[in-house]
Amino acid sequence: MDAVLIAGGRVELELAQAAGQNVKALFRFGDKPCVEQVLDALWAAGIERVALVGNELLLQGLQADPERLFYVSEGSSPVENLLKGIERLGLQAEDRFLQCASDLPLITPESVRAFIQALPESFDVRVSFVPEKAFQTHYPDCPYTGIRFREGLFVSGSITALRVGFLKEQEPFIQRFVEARKSPRQSLKVLAGHLGWRVVYPGLPVILSYLRGQLSAKALEPLALKALGIRLSFDLEAGADLAFDIDTLEDFQSAHRHFEAERARR
Repeated sequence: MDAVLIAGGRVELELAQAAGQNVKALFRFGDKPCVEQVLDALWAAGIERVALVGNELLLQGLQADPERLFYVSEGSSPVENLLKGIERLGLQAEDRFLQCASDLPLITPESVRAFIQALPESFDVRVSFVPEKAFQTHYPDCPYTGIRFREGLFVSGSITALRVGFLKEQEPFIQRFVEARKSPRQSLKVLAGHLGWRVVYPGLPVILSYLRGQLSAKALEPLALKALGIRLSFDLEAGADLAFDIDTLEDFQSAHRHFEAERARR
């Protein structure tokens, strides 16, 4: 399986000053930038090729195999970046690829491998979630935003698997959904707008259940297929390290503490 690594995310001034730079992928942990930590985990998990989407600073200091790592200049939106990445890799409509964030300093090959091995035979998009208890056990001092389903409270993972054709077919909707992804209510508003009248009878009870925290994540899979024709799949047991990204100064400081503690244990 190939992967597209989006590595152009910038941060606010306070975090940039603490990290010594404003591109999250280049935050240093130990003797490597974060993007290299992620690449090492992907290679070790069996990923064959990676399209690295960002600015040219990402290539400085990377000891990369030109047969496996392909640089792509970033576009203006996350979805455009994904499309540029899959084009650079030459992937076809029925190919599936891994999309991964570049600001996962604690990522492990084991978690990436487990996510890949759990992929169903047929899907359009596979989304990762980490159980809240697992996240708290591994990172008790790290802030997070939970999403509640009937199965419990979860933290969104930063790794996804997608079918190329699905991404191209649903580009406008996915773009709006990605922009709203940090807010469950805004995400739901985008979804309802996309469904239109199709949501009134089969979907309205589902939306109300979601707002009350009583919706089963697994119940969304058949609804997505019926209403949208999307083969949606959830991994509700992803590794905690796949949800530890860096958005704030507190995240950055906590990540460094856990990184150094893990290195000391080795």
